[in-house]
Amino acid sequence: MVSDERRASPNTSSERATYGFVLYLGSYLLLGVFLLWAFLPNDWLTFIGFSYYPQKYWAVAVPVFGCVCFTMIFFLYIGANLLMVPAPDDLRNITDSYSLPPQPASIGTSVPPLYDIPITEVNKLMFAKKH
Repeated sequence: MVSDERRASPNTSSERATYGFVLYLGSYLLLGVFLLWAFLPNDWLTFIGFSYYPQKYWAVAVPVFGCVCFTMIFFLYIGANLLMVPAPDDLRNITDSYSLPPQPASIGTSVPPLYDIPITEVNKLMFAKKH
């Protein structure tokens, strides 16, 4: 037996499946019309009954423009991220407004309070010369 939550879910509705199938068929129909328009000579299109249609130039220009825009999104996304990131030697890469300074432990507690280790302490421990 199916629960009420599953029955009410939009993922299992028959209307949604019908719309999806119609969109699937419609996209293949539009692809077929586009390919016919792009590859058939103008005389054949006129014979079939199509007298008003865009120039064949747009059959190449629109897909190329779409591919270039899709590719440029990656470069723009990377560039925007690089503009927002601080420089490698910026102190904001190490600490922020939520950093907690070391606090003295209160007597009687078994676990010390949580804090961020200062970068100077980390450098002393990692890069100090050991004799």
